[in-house]
Amino acid sequence: DKPERLEDLTVLGHHFAQSAEREKGAHYLQAAGDRARMIYANDDALRFYERALTALDAIGQTPLKLAIAERIADLSGPAGRRDIAHH
Repeated sequence: DKPERLEDLTVLGHHFAQSAEREKGAHYLQAAGDRARMIYANDDALRFYERALTALDAIGQTPLKLAIAERIADLSGPAGRRDIAHH
């Protein structure tokens, strides 16, 4: 019902992001990014967050998109990618 493992979140995120339920996929990819971030796999977390935003490209501005963009900024600044963090 509520997957916790990074592998499960990744697979579900990829599956739903490729389907008509893109927002559901983005939620799973965001959760995968959060899980990766918890274990300091920041590059992986950024990739998951970026994939989540890609899944939401066709959707207008939503709170989910803003939350994901904020997570990207939080990780990009300390990684020296200040231009991405500022954007």
